[in-house]
Amino acid sequence: MSFLKSINRQMERNQAASRALLEYYDQSSICDMEDFDKELWSSIASSNNEHYSLEIKINDEVSLDFLIKLFVKIGFSCEDSVRLMMLIHKNGSVLLARAEESLLIRLQAYINAQAREYACRLTNRIIKI
Repeated sequence: MSFLKSINRQMERNQAASRALLEYYDQSSICDMEDFDKELWSSIASSNNEHYSLEIKINDEVSLDFLIKLFVKIGFSCEDSVRLMMLIHKNGSVLLARAEESLLIRLQAYINAQAREYACRLTNRIIKI
């Protein structure tokens, strides 16, 4: 088999795996988590007051699958959710959002409720910048 055919087959397998992953983590297919308030995420994204940030920390007991589902439910794309999960896995924490404290408190409450449902010990805190 030629080198190009080998690369082509590998690319086809990667694309199939990507499609399966995207389908599995499609926001509408995640029914074991409460829906997230899209208006809250819009408010966080458009916030001009970025004096606070929400940091998420993980330990060995947190499922990486849970993190991806959580990020997708919040409103991140599947690809961005996987990237965030990898950052948390690599660094142990990630700054998820910057906004007004009241908005981040609502986001934090959602994250904590989902973690309780999954029996995960996910640590998060709001930090004043």
